[in-house]
Amino acid sequence: MRNIRPALSVLALSIGVIGPEIALAQQASGAIEEMVVTAQRREQKLSEVPLSITAFGAKDIEQRSITSFTDYASSVPSVMFTETGGFGNELKIRGIGSGPQALSPTVAVYLGEVPVIHTPRQAGASYDFRVVDMQRIEVLNGPQGQLYGSNSLGGAVKYVPMKASAKKFSGSVTVGGAKVTEGGTDYNVDAVLNIPLSATLAARLVAYDARMAGYYDNNYPGGPVIGTVVPPLPAFSPQQLAYSAPANHQKNANQTDIHGGRLSFDLRATEDLEVELMLATERKKWDGSSFAEYNPGFTDINKFQFFDVADSPGKDNMDLGNLLINYDFGSAILTSSTSYTKRSNHFANDFSAVPVFFGQANVVPMNSSKFDDPKTWTQEFRLTSQAKGPFQWLAGLFYSKMDQDFKLRVNDLSGLNIVASAKNFINSLPPGALPSGSPPTYGAAWTPTLDIGSIDGKFTEKQTAIFGEAKYDVLDTLNASFSFRSFKVDQTASQSQSGVFFNVPDPVTGVFGPLSASSSNSERVFTPKYQLTWKPEQGATYYGSAAKGFRTGVTNVPVPPNLCQTALNILGTPGGVPNSKSDTVWNYELGGNLALAKNLVQLSFAVYRADWKNMQANYFLPDTQNCPFSAVGNVGDAQSKGLELKLAAKVTDQLSIDFAGSYNDIKYTTDAPLVGAKSGDTVQMSPRYQTNVGIQYDYKLMSKPSFARLDWNYVGEMKAFANDFPSNPPPPFAPDPQPAPIGNYHVFNARLGWVVMDNLSIDLYGRNLTDKRGVTFAQDLGGGAMPIISYIRPRTLGAEMRLDF
Repeated sequence: MRNIRPALSVLALSIGVIGPEIALAQQASGAIEEMVVTAQRREQKLSEVPLSITAFGAKDIEQRSITSFTDYASSVPSVMFTETGGFGNELKIRGIGSGPQALSPTVAVYLGEVPVIHTPRQAGASYDFRVVDMQRIEVLNGPQGQLYGSNSLGGAVKYVPMKASAKKFSGSVTVGGAKVTEGGTDYNVDAVLNIPLSATLAARLVAYDARMAGYYDNNYPGGPVIGTVVPPLPAFSPQQLAYSAPANHQKNANQTDIHGGRLSFDLRATEDLEVELMLATERKKWDGSSFAEYNPGFTDINKFQFFDVADSPGKDNMDLGNLLINYDFGSAILTSSTSYTKRSNHFANDFSAVPVFFGQANVVPMNSSKFDDPKTWTQEFRLTSQAKGPFQWLAGLFYSKMDQDFKLRVNDLSGLNIVASAKNFINSLPPGALPSGSPPTYGAAWTPTLDIGSIDGKFTEKQTAIFGEAKYDVLDTLNASFSFRSFKVDQTASQSQSGVFFNVPDPVTGVFGPLSASSSNSERVFTPKYQLTWKPEQGATYYGSAAKGFRTGVTNVPVPPNLCQTALNILGTPGGVPNSKSDTVWNYELGGNLALAKNLVQLSFAVYRADWKNMQANYFLPDTQNCPFSAVGNVGDAQSKGLELKLAAKVTDQLSIDFAGSYNDIKYTTDAPLVGAKSGDTVQMSPRYQTNVGIQYDYKLMSKPSFARLDWNYVGEMKAFANDFPSNPPPPFAPDPQPAPIGNYHVFNARLGWVVMDNLSIDLYGRNLTDKRGVTFAQDLGGGAMPIISYIRPRTLGAEMRLDF
């Protein structure tokens, strides 16, 4: 009962809010506009969709200043976000998510009909398009594997772009700028042009250029002479390199420049045939890390700073194309979607604190450059019934192939060529100078190359699936449905690694040299969904469902045995790090969507339990002191239970209120030693409570439409990621594995809008008005690494002007 009481408290509070709002709403003469969505691959009114869904229309996007997922996530129950720049961004729904690195995401993201996610190897998985000229955004809570495929374990997000229209020539230009407290300056220029080319053909062009101001500073003060070429050994005195690492100062290092655009065509070839073509591109570039580092006694926890000896720049480019064909047969619509995506995600990490040779840390400037370049073809066919009657159905085929090149380079940025110096020194020693029993890397057979470390790999994933849905009206008010997806996933991976960091001994000769490895994986998975939907009257939809979600496993990058044999022995897999298997979620849910008081009040709720099996997570190998590598594994099971509630009320013709709240309790149900968790522990980075309240007042200013909006968002306390594997030594910089209070913060946003003329509007806005230092992600890597922390953006004050024509 203890776990249920907080949920009941949220429900009671919400009911207390709903009652007065229904009464007050009678004073309004105009109903809330009913949005049409395509969450179930067919057009439906939002209140008639039998699942937990939140949708933002074009007007909502404008008035809430939505430009990225961080702007709308706080308004959706049970949705949490992590923003760590090059390490990857993550959307997490109902606590189901396990970090942004090296994992397939748990939330499927679509731009139109195109999935824009991939299984990462070196870089992050999720891609966040800048929100420009969108018709709406749909957020679907709970597993959506039946219609949206794998990697929709926790839910799905659909960005629906505006379509080209042949009705009239039109366009808009939006210009904005903002100042970030303790950071730089934002700006954006967005342009949209809709061009009718004939009575049946139209084109739409979108172009944008923006800068997201940085606010993390690199404050590395410079280092003294530290770096030995080889460790002290009994037979000789080591050669020393006199080197002092220079200071490295970067202001606003996470400043991100974004530019991109879309070109789309819409052809109404006949009354029954419609063809759409969309081409999109986006480029992102940043100069440094998007997180702070925490060192008690040296770092001010409230400052946005890190300490990189070497620079950590990055870029993330996305190109895609989609050909969409819809043919109306009368009784059914045939849809064909063919898409191609190409992504280049490249970024660097400061590698200077990693031991170059056994026994000695150093501050010689080095970084590791990571490259992730997936290319994906996707083809989907689906046939959707639209004839009236008690029976409705959908059937489809899906195929995708991803070819991915990935690589890692460890770069010596000092100009000293330390590997060549070490090689020349060892080769100059007389025979027998290196005694037996010395570290194996420095045995007589060691032949270092001029390469510090390189990894080159290829990864291929093929998915084939059939999916379908059948719905039948058992009664006039009761509908039963069954949907499914049957997957076949084939993965192959190959990798070669070389250099001082990654050379391994030959099992026969003992000579150190490159390593080549390959592996493959194949799985078949069936994900059903069972649902009952009850519609006792117009504007009231209640449902109960049981649905299974699925996420593909990961083929791990091999680790060098010369560094990691002890770690592998501790794991019980001396031959190498095992690959992870797919994880699944069974979600059981009761909910409803209601339009009350003549649609002056809209209410939705959901109560759920999700059983997460074979949970995948990124973990750091034991013995991090010598083996600073991570892998993806099946770490255990978890269960998520919670309540979601949303309310929108039009109190008067001028005043409207919206509320979104959730209670989510997600805990491990088995021990998970790889991530330092025990059965009953709360899963990391999952707040128990989240609340968002928005108030908007529409009025006339000099006889022109204007509005004022205020939003309050609360995120409850969360648990940080910690490296608690029993064999790891406590991190020297932070004995406490939770380096900072996580979550438990309030954020206030405001926006004022005024239509100056019929086609010109000006908005003033402020985000995080009280300048809270809210933490959305924290991780303690253990070993000699400082914990990292990601904060929400500081207070931002700005203005935007839009011209329509």
